[in-house]
Amino acid sequence: MSSQINSISLLVLALVTTNCFAQQTDFEEIKCFVDGTKTINREMFVEHHHGKVYFADEASVNSFKENKEKYVVFANHQLVLTGQFEQKGCPFSGDHTMEDAKADIGGVSVNFCCGSCQGLVDDETELAAKATAVFAPEAFAKGFRPSPTMAIADLKCFIMPKKTVKEKYAVEHNGGTVWLCCKSCVRRVEKKPERYEAGCNHQMVVTGQFAQTNCPISGGELDESVSMEIGGATVHFSDAASMKTVQDAGDDKARIELVFATEKFNKSFTAN
Repeated sequence: MSSQINSISLLVLALVTTNCFAQQTDFEEIKCFVDGTKTINREMFVEHHHGKVYFADEASVNSFKENKEKYVVFANHQLVLTGQFEQKGCPFSGDHTMEDAKADIGGVSVNFCCGSCQGLVDDETELAAKATAVFAPEAFAKGFRPSPTMAIADLKCFIMPKKTVKEKYAVEHNGGTVWLCCKSCVRRVEKKPERYEAGCNHQMVVTGQFAQTNCPISGGELDESVSMEIGGATVHFSDAASMKTVQDAGDDKARIELVFATEKFNKSFTAN
């Protein structure tokens, strides 16, 4: 079981006794996982995985910001509970799930690829351990993704930039999903995927399906203080020289081609 259990189990258990893990998806009845007793407030939130995690008050917001690692299991759970994320695969293997292999974890129904993976959760007697197994960062990245409604809200088509994408015009690409504005754009991507690969990869970062791991120019470790926005995606670099290379490329279209071409993308970004 994840090493995180020992470090947060007491906190989790304390919050469970105050119904932190709401047994329903009614927003108005979900308890703040920091405070444990108060209901979450739509005006009190922090962005997390390109979604919003809600809290009861400012004190709870500050506690989360100061120690995100302590609360990450709860934050990920709430993203699913509030419908911002949906399951994409088994949180243990990443494989397709089975309808009859499932478990309820604090109001979230989670499916697994097989009975053995389901057993890893069923064998745990405490809700704390079940939640940590499924919603800890590595498992969450394998098992969940932004729901289409959240991911594409007000998102513009990279082929027809004046038009907003629609959920029904989706194409699977490089391990993720890309949304477009019409059938014509879908056909264009399907016919010549290599022509649109940078735009597709860029959109998957904007929609939170992929996260950056390395500098796309040098390949080195990221310096969080060296970053720039490229078409709605925040990109970090290893040093100022690498960032200048991208800045000098010209407009955002040229920068997207430079940073999000598939070879650089596969080396510098990973699926959430």
